[in-house]
Amino acid sequence: MRIDTFLQLIVTTAVLALGGCLHPQNPSGAAVVDDCTPEQDANCGQAEYLSGIWRQGRLASDQPKIEGESFEVDVEAALYTESALLTDAFARLNHSDPERSEVYFLGIAGDGTERVFTREVSAMRNHFDALHSLEGRNISLLNDRTAIGEQPMATRTSIARSIMALASKMDLDQDILVLYVSSHGSESHQILLRNPAIGIADLSAQDLSAMLESSGIKWQAIFVSACFSGGFIEPLRRDTRLIMTAAAADKASFGCSDDAELTYFGRALLAAFEEPGDIQSAFQRTTQIITERESEEGVEASEPQLFIGREMASKLEEEPGVLLKP
Repeated sequence: MRIDTFLQLIVTTAVLALGGCLHPQNPSGAAVVDDCTPEQDANCGQAEYLSGIWRQGRLASDQPKIEGESFEVDVEAALYTESALLTDAFARLNHSDPERSEVYFLGIAGDGTERVFTREVSAMRNHFDALHSLEGRNISLLNDRTAIGEQPMATRTSIARSIMALASKMDLDQDILVLYVSSHGSESHQILLRNPAIGIADLSAQDLSAMLESSGIKWQAIFVSACFSGGFIEPLRRDTRLIMTAAAADKASFGCSDDAELTYFGRALLAAFEEPGDIQSAFQRTTQIITERESEEGVEASEPQLFIGREMASKLEEEPGVLLKP
């Protein structure tokens, strides 16, 4: 084998291990990563590794890149610390107060190559903490390239274990689990779970449904901020659940850029939560804010979705301050 062919093979293997691909316009073999779903794989290779602004799984090259950022990923160290990080998170959980209904929070930031998802999960946790003082009742699973080995990662295993850990502390018939997921989504209705240099399987709607069903938690408010997230509603639909998604099952959502504070959906939802009212009026305000912004930018409407089960609707009427100011 020629030495140049051998070197190219090494580069190719390294790139694929990082979740990237080689592109005909990138004959040098420089590492590139894109956010393509299998359905969009023809666009693979349009991004520089871990840099730039992303929209709908593509690098928006006319946007400024983040300069001066550097970090190293010690994959082996991260893998050995992950169990301890989860154990510590579980140890900080407190049992529910039997005298009243309480809120427990689980946040999932799926794609570690764009920090907007971590920021959004943190903002939502802060919102519910302001309403309910979540100390001892919250877990955040963050795929964040700058915090590998410092925060528990979002994987199917950590998500399933976290749901069960929360359930073990909750009054299963009285307390409410708020689940907020923020990441990229695919047309096959899977949530992207990814950290640099670490292979993680994605989370399907069916996987999440099975995890939640096995927990025994009766009351669940689920928010999914991702493209095509409306496809999660049917698999998750139950009378004791609320499900709000950033987009319809066949629509993309917007605002997923590395330097953004929040996605369009996250920003609009938090703004709506600041206004007193019920969850239906908050959803209407959220949709209005998003629709106006999408119209101004000339992009196809994402069409956020809301499902409220009959029993959950009654629960929220009885406890109007669960999700937003009453």
